[in-house]
Amino acid sequence: MLSRSIVIRTKTAKVDIFIEKEFSAFAGVLSDISSTIDWGRVSEIGGDRISDTWAPLLVIDEALGGDLREYAYEQMSSARTSLDLGHEIEPAKAVYLALLSLAAESEPPAKRALLKDVRKEALETLELSSWQVVNPLESLASQPPRLVASSSFSPEAERS
Repeated sequence: MLSRSIVIRTKTAKVDIFIEKEFSAFAGVLSDISSTIDWGRVSEIGGDRISDTWAPLLVIDEALGGDLREYAYEQMSSARTSLDLGHEIEPAKAVYLALLSLAAESEPPAKRALLKDVRKEALETLELSSWQVVNPLESLASQPPRLVASSSFSPEAERS
């Protein structure tokens, strides 16, 4: 999920409707703090989607003493790890892509491929064990074949 949201883990609390008069007392303090912040640093801290999202908070944190920095970097690291995991290729998909790639290398497409060639092709994408290569191929082989009409099939010709 690519979003610009920041997850800050907190304890559950009852939230009442925002009442401006409760927070207007802080307007002067917040104005003073914001005037001391070097907002140009926001673009310096950014660099990827995750750090761009956290950059304004980190700049504010610097102005207030830097207590949030360690927590923020832990959260950014965790978010990057989650994002990387979301973009990884599944082992079965790597095997299927390797099989299709080998089949498409010849004209007409090959009906068979050596297991060692499928594994070698898949290893270019992921480091896979023999079991990870064989398992998706076995499940593919255990499915009943599907009938596919040729491109020259026409219902009118079939009726005559």
